[in-house]
Order: sequence, then C-alpha cells, then structure tokens
Amino acid sequence: MDMFNGILRNVSEGLKNPVIIILILLLILTVFLCGQLVCELLVRHRKFKVKLPVLLDELEKDHDNSKKIISESSLFECMKKPILNILEHPEYPNYVRNALCENTVEEISAKYSRIIKITDTISRIAPMFGLLGTLIPLGPGIIALGQGDTFTLSGSLLTAFDTTVAGLVCAAAAIIISSIRKSIYNKYMGIFEAIVECIRETENKWYEESKI
Repeated sequence: MDMFNGILRNVSEGLKNPVIIILILLLILTVFLCGQLVCELLVRHRKFKVKLPVLLDELEKDHDNSKKIISESSLFECMKKPILNILEHPEYPNYVRNALCENTVEEISAKYSRIIKITDTISRIAPMFGLLGTLIPLGPGIIALGQGDTFTLSGSLLTAFDTTVAGLVCAAAAIIISSIRKSIYNKYMGIFEAIVECIRETENKWYEESKI
C-alpha cells in the first residue's frame, strides 16, 4: 500500500505545476474574451440596426431589388453572403431552395454555437482545475503541519486559496459572457431566420409564377 500511496503522491505532485499553468492560461483567455465582448457590444452590436418589419416589407414588395436591399442593410457580412447566394440562383426549384435556406440557417447557428461553446467550456472546467489546485498543495501542507513547519504550510494554503479564486473567477466571468452572448445571438438568429424565410417564400412564389 505504501508503494501505491507513493505513486499517487508523485502523480499529484506532478500535476501541481500543469494545473497552475492551465489556470493562468484560462485567466488570460477569460480576460481576452471579456475584452472581445466589450468590443463586440460597443462596435459590432451598435451597428446592427435592422428594422425587421421594414426590411421584410421591402423584400416582399420589391423582388427585383432584393440583392440591393440586402447589400445595403446593416446585416453582418457573414449573414449577407449566404442570403445573396440564395438570391443569385432564382432558377433553383423550390425543394432545392428550401434545403439551401435550411442549411444556411444551420451554418450561422453553428457559428454562434461554437463561439458560445468556448465560454461554456471554461465555466465547466475552470472550477475543476481550481479544485485540483486547492487539494494538491494541501497534502504537503498537512505533512508540514505535522512537522511543525508553518512556513511550508502557509505557502501551501496560499497556493490553494489562489487557485480556488482563479478557477471561480474564470467560471463566473465565462458564465456572464455566455449569458450575454446567448441573448445577443438569439436576437441575431431570430432576425436572420425571419429574413431567410421571407426570401424563401418570395423566391418560391416568384419561381412558381415564372413557370406559368
């Protein structure tokens, strides 16, 4: 049993530095994501001024200028490009256009999901590494306590508290970022899906009329 305990002790000690390094990297990434979110809110989000009822009305009433309407709208480029791709192929039959519209919506949704997944992952793993960083130094600290070495004990406890705080800060910040982004991206996706659905119906109607 002493041999197995020694192996576990060595593994635990070997994980100490990697855990601390990972927590530092998570802190840096979290700070970067916070700055990215602030820039997104102050710059990108403020430019997204799509008046959905007005835009849908224009698309339904002025089919010939649909490309121009989309190009001049305040939609993001990542949204304009797939919509314009649909409009560039009026000859597509309805079932092909329907599939293209569904694929377009899924691609944009997947893009936003990948962005949110980063902070969702941080919010789950940061507390785990924080807990590891808390428990690993406690072993040497308890041994030092038994030997009356208060200096080693205080260093172990300080490391344990610091890693706990780092993990919790990363997780809390990541949860907040995810919540804000989910709210914003749900708004974007609602507008995008409405526009794609309007274009799909308009193009399908135009295609049926052109065959008559």
